[in-house]
Amino acid sequence: MTTFASTMALRRLSICISSSVPKQRHSISSRCFSFVGSYHVSNKNPTAARRFDLEFPFTKGFTRRQSTTAQDRTNYRHAILSHSLSHVHTEGWTDDAIASGTLDAGFPPSYIGRASASTSVFGSADLVAFFMDQCNNDLRTELERLKSEGDASDNTDNNDISGRLHRALQYRLSRVEPFVSSKRWHEGMAIGALPQNAYHTAQQLDEMARIVLDYVFNNSHSAGAAQRAAVVTAYAAAELHLVSEGMNARG
Repeated sequence: MTTFASTMALRRLSICISSSVPKQRHSISSRCFSFVGSYHVSNKNPTAARRFDLEFPFTKGFTRRQSTTAQDRTNYRHAILSHSLSHVHTEGWTDDAIASGTLDAGFPPSYIGRASASTSVFGSADLVAFFMDQCNNDLRTELERLKSEGDASDNTDNNDISGRLHRALQYRLSRVEPFVSSKRWHEGMAIGALPQNAYHTAQQLDEMARIVLDYVFNNSHSAGAAQRAAVVTAYAAAELHLVSEGMNARG
């Protein structure tokens, strides 16, 4: 009797809450609340459990008591945020984009809040930070590829150094161009510059500068703080110019 009463209460609660959700979020929210009610019923009813698996095939393999290791958490966080990036173009750097990414990655709706903890009224700092880490990883991979093909050398000629620096920064800028085109990267920059996020953003930009200078000088000398700051300044100026051009192209 208690189980039936609690189930009915959950269903009434889901109807009340989902009816108050704005239209653009109703689809995701209603799917989440339906999941909660169906999951509760499926615990005691095998028929309902089979029906639940048909309606939510991505939940197969998950159990309420499934143990989750630190590596598991890292893996599903990476999967969720990776899928979320494709939704940023339409939904911004928001929890809505992460919710969509969670479902796209094949996880149950209960995982929606597990990939991002650092949020504000401006958007998800975790999603922006994840994207910047991905940009740095892509940059490192690309520059290692160029070095393996003989692009970098011990030549310290100014023209050669300038050319390698240009190629490295041009590639890093190409990572943000899709979000500039969709008029979303200025939002990401604003989120990264918030006081609570600025220190981590500065660390990510410093790491970008280290990767670039390792390629430019072929790991021949350690890049000093002044050189890294110069690279960050040059990149930031180029990125601001790119964003400005994208904003001016609006309409």
